[in-house]
Amino acid sequence: MFVSALALNLLPPYAMKHVSQPGLFQKLAGLLVFLFTLSHPSPAQPKIITIDTLTGVPSETLPFHRPFFLKLLTRKDNPVAISLFDHKRNKTLDETIIERTQERIVIYDADGNPKTVSRPKNYNPRRIPEDYFFIRKEGEKAYLYINFRDNVALQPSTQYTIAIYYKAHPDAPKVFRYLHKADSLPATSLKARALLIRKAVDEYNKIAEKSKKGSVYFGMTRLSYPDSAKLVTASGTDFESSGVVKSSFKWIPVAGNPGSLTTYDSGIIDVKALADYHQKNVKPLFKADSTLKKTLDSAVQVSRRTSFHSSSRPLLDTLGWLFLNYDTLSASKLRDMFTHDNNRVLRTLEQLKSLIGQTHDDILGGLRPLLCEFCVNTNKSNLDGRIKNIEETVADLNRVRLLNQLLVLQKTTLADLDRQLTQLLTDLAFNRAVLKKMVDNQTKINKAIADNGSFMTTDFTGGDTYIFNFETRTKHSLVPDFGLVSDFPLGRAATIY
Repeated sequence: MFVSALALNLLPPYAMKHVSQPGLFQKLAGLLVFLFTLSHPSPAQPKIITIDTLTGVPSETLPFHRPFFLKLLTRKDNPVAISLFDHKRNKTLDETIIERTQERIVIYDADGNPKTVSRPKNYNPRRIPEDYFFIRKEGEKAYLYINFRDNVALQPSTQYTIAIYYKAHPDAPKVFRYLHKADSLPATSLKARALLIRKAVDEYNKIAEKSKKGSVYFGMTRLSYPDSAKLVTASGTDFESSGVVKSSFKWIPVAGNPGSLTTYDSGIIDVKALADYHQKNVKPLFKADSTLKKTLDSAVQVSRRTSFHSSSRPLLDTLGWLFLNYDTLSASKLRDMFTHDNNRVLRTLEQLKSLIGQTHDDILGGLRPLLCEFCVNTNKSNLDGRIKNIEETVADLNRVRLLNQLLVLQKTTLADLDRQLTQLLTDLAFNRAVLKKMVDNQTKINKAIADNGSFMTTDFTGGDTYIFNFETRTKHSLVPDFGLVSDFPLGRAATIY
């Protein structure tokens, strides 16, 4: 027995000779198991504490005496890293970072006079190991779970900030889409290119502003670049062939006043680097995306011409009548397949008849499923949603096609309907395949942008381990029963004793 073997291993050598005595072994083993149970109680399921999506505040005080999971709504891409900052008492994150990255020292000048100066010092916040956090999709949302245990356990009466680092902000593709639009213009349209590049800079700076909300020490730095008014008045010689202004570009708002000179050297260098990165790494993927969109649009137009026409209506009526009235079908094992879902077959037949003579590009392109007449169309950029719509349409059409194949012997003219259904299903399968390629290409675009490194952003959350409830606080306190006990204030507002 495992417990008996464990008990034997725990016994000291001088006790081993008594083990063979009747009854003694059982008593010793029972005692050891009892002591082991006391010191190792069965682990409870770690508690999950949720971060409120509106306030960004945990649903309760973070526990320091037991493990727990922190759950928060997040982006669908995995974080690069997570750091844990414990605040200096009553100080903000920025104040804490200043205090921990700078130290005050006294130096003496040549005359021996003391002088206090600041010098930098190393500060490494606690990193949460990669195997301590993960992303879990729940419905349409993604949640980040952080496991606080072992070496990431928290200290009592401490304020914490959690910094979550991501490779790229979700709005980063907007920057490159403006760069791509600029690059697509004729080489002679330098100012038009320049204005689109300025829009790319505006998008970049918006992301930079968002990335600074948690702390000035994190996120992206704004790009200094001429605004649209200055670009419009610039001469053609002020631009590179890409539309980026030359590093020699200067702005003197007051004519003849060199003191009002403005230069943009560092910003221009950064914008040029982004434009070059687009040319080498992102542009080919955007071109592939454009080609796939044209392929899908063309396929939809072809399918529109080969889909149902006026001669299909009597065939659909015949199939519906046979479905409702043919006796042999009622005895078929497949009856449930055609009737279990609110007569979905009949609804599909009626919907197909309503499409005769009408354009139905939204169904062919996956913007809505077949049996969703009054639905709001799925956004064109939601490729996964469009694929799901096509799959739902295909499932309904396959059910009708199977029924048609079962009844074609009763009405041979239904063979024409089978050919039309088969063609429509083939077209939808092709469109779905194109959308899948678009999803794969979009994944490559996102990776190329993330690998650029200029769009690293940080999300912040946090909480504290202060205990304000007296009953709870006393459970974690030791009070001696002799001597003098003195209360003194603790906590952020000196309200804890």
